Amino acid sequence: MFVTADGSGFWQANFDGYIDVKPGSYLRALQEDTEGNFTATNNMIPNPHIHFSLTTELVQGYDWQANSEVSLYIDDIPFGTALTNNWGSVYVDTAAEGIAPGQELMMSDGVTTRTHLVRDITITTID
Repeated sequence: MFVTADGSGFWQANFDGYIDVKPGSYLRALQEDTEGNFTATNNMIPNPHIHFSLTTELVQGYDWQANSEVSLYIDDIPFGTALTNNWGSVYVDTAAEGIAPGQELMMSDGVTTRTHLVRDITITTID
């Protein structure tokens, strides 16, 4: 989508009916000059979610509020809290816990809560 700035250099864009901006959407706006140089800003609509590795037993949280405390629960039992980094990512080593398929992981920052049921998956063949 291209828009033109007004005489004061201000511009706006209405995405209604053009694209569905929702959690997980990546947004970028830029202003380009006649030589192809530009200034840009990027933003992503957060969509907090959980990744879990059966191999490393590492719980990873992405898209949480930056520099905020996130609590991890395993089968509704508090496991601990961790601080997200500047990008809203958090990593919790749960190797000592021995998480198994069928257990439920829950992460919450007090505003948003996400749950994940650990699946029983294996790699059986590599060609």
